[in-house]
Amino acid sequence: SVSTPFMPTMRSQANMRSSSWRDIDGELTFTSQIPNMETLKLIVKNNANNGKYKSRIEASWAPSKTIILDSVTIDKSDSMSADIFLSTPFSSIRDLNVKSTGRYRDNTYVETFSTQYNGETYADMDLTVNMGRRKQVSLQMRSPKEMSLEMTGFSYNGQYEGSFNLDNKMKVQGSFDVKSNAFSIKHSCPSMNINADGTFDKTHPKADLYVNNAHYGYDIILNPNNGQVKLVLPSRSLMVSGSQNGRTTEGSFMWDADQDETKKLGFRSVLTPVKGSTKAELTLMMPSIGKDVQIDSEMTVNRGRVIFDGKGEVTYSSDMRKKFTITSRLEDISNSWNSKNYSFSLGISHPYTSVGVQLSSHIAHSDSKLTGAVDVEYQTVKRDTKTFSVNGEINKMKKSVSFDMDTPVKKISIAGNAHLDTPYSVSVMNKYDNRRPLTTIFSVDPSKRSINFQMNYDEENPNSEFHVSAKYVNSSAASAEVFHVVNRKRVDDAVIALRLNNSHLLHNRIHWRPDMISDLKEFSERQMNNYNARWSRSMTEVSRSISEEFDVKAQMIGQSVMAEMEPLTLILLEEAERFAEMYETNKYHVRDITDAVIDAMDDVREKLIEAQTYLTEVSERLEKRVSHCLEEKSKDLKVLAGRINRAVHYLREHNNQMYNTYSEHVYNMTRHPTVVSLQQKYNDYVREISSIPVQKHLSNMALKYTSAIYGVHDVINSHVNTIMARDDVKYVKSISDRVVQQGNNAYKYWEIRENSEAVAKAIVEWIQEEIEKEMADLKATVLNIIKSDVTVYDPKHGEIQVEVYLPVPIASLDTVPKIEITPYINKAKKYIPEVPSFSIPSTWMPPYNAVAMIEGDKVITFDGVE
Repeated sequence: SVSTPFMPTMRSQANMRSSSWRDIDGELTFTSQIPNMETLKLIVKNNANNGKYKSRIEASWAPSKTIILDSVTIDKSDSMSADIFLSTPFSSIRDLNVKSTGRYRDNTYVETFSTQYNGETYADMDLTVNMGRRKQVSLQMRSPKEMSLEMTGFSYNGQYEGSFNLDNKMKVQGSFDVKSNAFSIKHSCPSMNINADGTFDKTHPKADLYVNNAHYGYDIILNPNNGQVKLVLPSRSLMVSGSQNGRTTEGSFMWDADQDETKKLGFRSVLTPVKGSTKAELTLMMPSIGKDVQIDSEMTVNRGRVIFDGKGEVTYSSDMRKKFTITSRLEDISNSWNSKNYSFSLGISHPYTSVGVQLSSHIAHSDSKLTGAVDVEYQTVKRDTKTFSVNGEINKMKKSVSFDMDTPVKKISIAGNAHLDTPYSVSVMNKYDNRRPLTTIFSVDPSKRSINFQMNYDEENPNSEFHVSAKYVNSSAASAEVFHVVNRKRVDDAVIALRLNNSHLLHNRIHWRPDMISDLKEFSERQMNNYNARWSRSMTEVSRSISEEFDVKAQMIGQSVMAEMEPLTLILLEEAERFAEMYETNKYHVRDITDAVIDAMDDVREKLIEAQTYLTEVSERLEKRVSHCLEEKSKDLKVLAGRINRAVHYLREHNNQMYNTYSEHVYNMTRHPTVVSLQQKYNDYVREISSIPVQKHLSNMALKYTSAIYGVHDVINSHVNTIMARDDVKYVKSISDRVVQQGNNAYKYWEIRENSEAVAKAIVEWIQEEIEKEMADLKATVLNIIKSDVTVYDPKHGEIQVEVYLPVPIASLDTVPKIEITPYINKAKKYIPEVPSFSIPSTWMPPYNAVAMIEGDKVITFDGVE
């Protein structure tokens, strides 16, 4: 038992006796004050005696709440039985009883099975299985439905037979022979009789199915060079056959093979080698409508210079005018090894509908030129031949380019030529339709130092010319002019003249015809209107011609197709009427099948509509749910924002309180008597330090340092002179003048302070001089530019003259001015000091150590003098 202050008292008791899992006697009891668990009891009892096994299991949690499972199993050598009973206090399964008895004797097994649920019988049947030479299975069912089923089977020497009998109403018999792969099935019932026979031979599989005198089946023949597949239906037989013999292939499709052999679609193809090429013939045969469609194709590849040559013909009528022909050819027509020239042609012909198109083209390339052309000829409804051609050439030797386009509506010719000897020139000639050509010439003459541009700009008046020219008159003058010629009369449009009066003064003159802009605008509008009118007329004519050609040819093609399709249309109408009759009489269940298909399609459409509606509803619900969630989250965020604002407000107030407290403490600390006294002493100390004459002491220190330097200089000089006076040193001096000179130079250049001041002063003076000079030059340049003046300003009459003062002197207009910077470089070099080279002091100074010190106002030199 268990008893605690926070839980009610619980008691449990268990006892058990067991020798094996078949012999168990046990009980478990649990009592408590927990609702529905006041008394829990589990009892398990198992015992076995001479093949009889009993088991009882009880589980209860109240006096009237008990679940009991009883089972009795008997296991003998030739039989076995089981009886299982389940009882519960639940109304859904008050009791369940399952009984089963089985017996096996003399290759026969007999099974009895029954089930009762809540007092009602749900299953009650007998099963008998005979495993002798003739196999037999028998099922006798009494519940839930009375039924009798019997199946038998027999096998001997590769032959199998079997039967199926249901309530003596439905009988099925079948047999199969392994040696011949033949089978037979018979089925009979009050409403239907079915007979099926066939074979599974690899080369000739076959099957026939008869359903109430309706014949179904298939017949397949497979040979190395031919074969056929036949499908038998109650209304007709469908057959596909094919064969191959050498280069000939034949095939056919028959849609009423047993009744009318003319109802078929056949084909024959023949491949024939002809002098290095391959000829292919394909014939489509339709005897039911009296039509044979023949397709002939001939193709040659890589034969000599011919890269590809093909021809295709389609004949679908006895009228040869209705033959459709396609030809194509690609050929290498080069006449030398250093050039390439290829031609391609394509032709389409159908005489009955006046469809005739012939395309020929070539492209060639050599070291001297590149050419290309496309010519198209097509036949109109009126049997007229129209030509469309495009030709182009680039001649490297002649330095020329040409392009020609000839159409029934427009003719265009463009030719260009370049002259690379002086004077240089480039000319372009344009020709539209049969009008006079328009020429454009651009030339450059280096000897005359001139540039000229000339063009004819008016198709209506080809003599009208436009000129632009520019040239040097002499080394100090240049001019450019724009003019045009109308009716052999020159009209000046604009003139620009430049003259260099002196090296700093350039005179400019600009003159233009005041009506030039208005005349150009008027001419442009007139030319644009004329061009739009011609373009509109051309497009109208082209559109009308194309529309007429298309309408008439479409009508002729439609009439031809309808005439050829009329027999096929009659057959289709006949088959449609036959199908309608079968639908009305429901022959071969055609109406049932058709209605079922239509109903299935309607169901599918309804299901799709329902699915779409469901998806729409789900989407709306999901959208509402998401909106609701967003609203709830928005509310939560607003609440959170309010809490954050309150927290921030609290922190701000708390921070202000802390700052005020801290400020008060700091103020109290700074006003403490000890702190005030320390601050006063620090200020007095700073004033005392400031009152010390540091500058005077530093100046005296600098003088003493300089004196020490010069004292060291004197001491070293005296010692050196004493040493140099010795006889042994004089000998060394005679061979070391260079070393002594370097020492003197080094001694001399120790005076860094004096030399540095001299160099800095020279640099400052040079910079000052350069700035003054640059400012003077800049002032002169600005004054010269300010002197520039507009001498004539008359836009009304097209005249402007300007005199420009040049900041850089110019000798002539045909040479580039030179700016010399060498004087500036040479002037800058002289301010760079030249420092003589000297050797390392350790090679010529006496070998002794010396120390100099500075302590406050006291200086001790290298020789120890204070």
